[in-house]
Amino acid sequence: MTTDTLTLSQTVGRYASSRRRRIGALALVRAAWVLIAIVLALVYADVLLQLSGPPRLALLCAGIAGVSLCAALTYCRQARASSEQRLVARLLEQSDATLGNDLVNALEFEEMLYLDAPTRASRPLMREEVRLASGKAAHVTHTETLSPPALHKESYVLAGIAVFMALSVLVFTGVFQAVLPRYLDPFGDHPPYSPTRLLMAPEGLKVDFGSNAEIRAETSGLKPEEVSLILENKDGVVIQELPMARVSDTSFAHTIEHVTSDYVYHARVDRGRSKRHPLSISKLPRIANVNVHFQYPAYTFLPPKTRQLGDPGIIRAYPGTNATLSISSNRPLKKGSFSIDELQASFGPTTDPQTAEGTFTLEGPAQLEARLTDVEGNVGAEVFRARVEVQADEKPEIVITVPGRQSFAIPSAEVPIQIEARDDLGVASITLFRGLNRSGDTPKQVFTSNGGEVLANAVELLDLNDLGVRPGDVIDIYATAVDTLPLTPQTQSTPAHQITIISEEQYRAFQQQETTADDLKEKYDALQSAMDGIASEQKNIEAETRALREALGNAPAANDAIQRQLSELAARQSALAEQTAKAAEQFRQEAAAPAVFDIEKEFKKTLGETAARLERARDLMANSAEQLGQAADAKAASPGQTAGDAAKNQQLALDELGQGKKDYAEKIQKPADEIAKMYKLLEDVETFKAIHGAQSDLERQARSYRDVRSPSLDQHVRLKELGQAQKEIRGAIIDLKSDLAKHAAEIEVELPNVGRDARGIVDGIDGRNIPTVMEQAMGGLSKGDGQSGHEKADEAARLLDQMIERVEQAQGSSSESESRLRITMGLDAGNTMAQMQNSVKPGFMPSPGGMAGNGSQSAAPIDMFGPEGQKGKATEESAMSRTKANANARAAEGVATIAGSLEEIETPQENELNVETGPAEPVVEEYRAIIDAYFERIADEQ
Repeated sequence: MTTDTLTLSQTVGRYASSRRRRIGALALVRAAWVLIAIVLALVYADVLLQLSGPPRLALLCAGIAGVSLCAALTYCRQARASSEQRLVARLLEQSDATLGNDLVNALEFEEMLYLDAPTRASRPLMREEVRLASGKAAHVTHTETLSPPALHKESYVLAGIAVFMALSVLVFTGVFQAVLPRYLDPFGDHPPYSPTRLLMAPEGLKVDFGSNAEIRAETSGLKPEEVSLILENKDGVVIQELPMARVSDTSFAHTIEHVTSDYVYHARVDRGRSKRHPLSISKLPRIANVNVHFQYPAYTFLPPKTRQLGDPGIIRAYPGTNATLSISSNRPLKKGSFSIDELQASFGPTTDPQTAEGTFTLEGPAQLEARLTDVEGNVGAEVFRARVEVQADEKPEIVITVPGRQSFAIPSAEVPIQIEARDDLGVASITLFRGLNRSGDTPKQVFTSNGGEVLANAVELLDLNDLGVRPGDVIDIYATAVDTLPLTPQTQSTPAHQITIISEEQYRAFQQQETTADDLKEKYDALQSAMDGIASEQKNIEAETRALREALGNAPAANDAIQRQLSELAARQSALAEQTAKAAEQFRQEAAAPAVFDIEKEFKKTLGETAARLERARDLMANSAEQLGQAADAKAASPGQTAGDAAKNQQLALDELGQGKKDYAEKIQKPADEIAKMYKLLEDVETFKAIHGAQSDLERQARSYRDVRSPSLDQHVRLKELGQAQKEIRGAIIDLKSDLAKHAAEIEVELPNVGRDARGIVDGIDGRNIPTVMEQAMGGLSKGDGQSGHEKADEAARLLDQMIERVEQAQGSSSESESRLRITMGLDAGNTMAQMQNSVKPGFMPSPGGMAGNGSQSAAPIDMFGPEGQKGKATEESAMSRTKANANARAAEGVATIAGSLEEIETPQENELNVETGPAEPVVEEYRAIIDAYFERIADEQ
């Protein structure tokens, strides 16, 4: 439509529409910032007051109504006018001064022309005026006056409030996330804002009736001091509020015991809570525990017994046993039913409504099934199943635990003989048989019972002095046990045990062979540890006594608190005095005991001196304890002075202990440490010898396959076994290098020549590239190439042969250690290192599968009995004419095996025992004969 065809009313009407739109924009802008302000107010109100659902809904509705009313009033007020066209025309004239009053006048002319009202003006002139005004109105460019004056200002207000709102949301995101859902869903489960956020685990829980429910609360944000667990019923009424225990910094937990109702739970802190979650129960009866009570037949001598069964379970008892099956549930029960193969039976509740019982007799093997029904008729989904078995009476078991199968004793020794027997129903008797030098066996009944003793322990003390035995004599012993089975008792016997009589020189040689440097150091370290503990406690007592002396000052009497402390110190001091006396006795006994190694003769001198110092310290401690007791007396005239006297005695005791520790460290610990370091190198040398022997054996066995070009399956398998053996030897030589380097570093400061010899062995292994040659031999043998495998195995053996002289040189360096002990310690080491070589064992033993003949021999453990008896000596003793037996049937019930086995097998380090007492001392021939005969017998038994 062109400007020529537009009437003035249409043109002004277009501007009026623009004005109304601008008024609408003002209404929306004003409503928007009012809405933001209301939202902020509502959020603040909920954070501050934590409103419930109805107030939140009311405030939300009021806010929406307020925003709507604000918009409506704004629009109505701004759009209100008696003549919108004249108002718009006037506003346009205000925006353009060239219009004057043309638009308002033209509107009046147009209206007069439209109504054909009488006028004194010329109508053509009026139409021309209207036409001109319409043209001017169509070309108005400035229409700012049409906008309400507040639009721009309130737009800025809206922008500012919007920015503030955005910043608030960014800064207080957690607040808005918590509060806004509470207004959008006023009656939903939306926790109020809290700086502590709570999450429940699990979020909803279903448990069996009567069981426990563990509920945890995980917290984030501000750490709470306390968290409560709230239980509500389905109507939202709080039933119970329970404190939750702290599990970690952010976790709390509580266990609701014996749940029998449905709940809704949530966690609560100060001004905060978690979401609510349901806790529901299942009413199906569940099997909680299944027990079986056995009423055994009279012949078993067994008391009634109750056992808990698993699922599936095993019900095992002797024929004729009455078994009462008892099943407990989480629900009160109405009845139960079980079937044993084809037999159907029912059982009902006992005095406990949640337990049902039924009884049946064991007659033969069968299958059992049981099911439960609760008082409301709910049938449990679980079915308990068990296998019924009949147990037969077993033969007795018997073992001689001390001494071992092969034992040695000096003619003056006392040898305890400990016998253990076991039977499933009872041991009736134990009989010991003894023979000397293959003479007839002499029986002696050492235990009897009328029945029901399932475990019997009999101990005899064999006094060899009374028997008048001499070195070379052999005592054979064995034992038999009879059970209590009526009419047809069953019998079992032990293998024969031999006690060979040896001389005291042979016994000392064996002790040297069985005692390592670590054993020696451990023994003396234990004594040092006991003295250190005494000194530490005495130091603490002395410090506390001195503090109390200072607290007392010159006071005429001690108060109650100090009296109690003095009494406690007196008791501690007295107890420490007794402990010191025992330690002194232990030191004195050890000082009087025979020395195993030459250097121990020097050690035992120091032990005797230390024992004397301990005894003097003990007397000073006793005096101190008495003085502390006097100072603690309420009637004491000068408790401070008495406590001071006690402190002086304590300091003197500390001086004695300190000097004793110093002498012990210099004269025992330090030389023992050096011996232990040297001993490690001796072990390394023995390991090298073992590796050398194993490589020589491997080369000899591989030699048989050096000409085999196409090995058969058996030959190929054997070559692979030899390859595996070569792998073990290679690993051992690599480990030996590492050990030698480590042990050389530990000792080279004190014994440079010994360290140099050890490093020489390492350099020899590296210089000859022995591990690489062994690896090549391993590869050839594993691939079935006997020629190349043997060639490299032979080369490795020859390279080890070249090192023997260097190894023997290292072994002979033990004399330097003994010389050092004499010079720097002032000790007479004697032949200690040579004696210790008897106990050195190699750190490598090839596996039997790789090379037959190495390590395949085994022997039963060997016990030795000398002047001090034997380490595992029994505590119950009797002369040969007297017996003490300890048989307790019920204490051992259910034990599957007797303590100790019928025969233990060990692998010795060599094919014969090494009992040399030193490099220059020959093996005692009759002792070697005894050992050789022993191993021949073991070989025959295998």
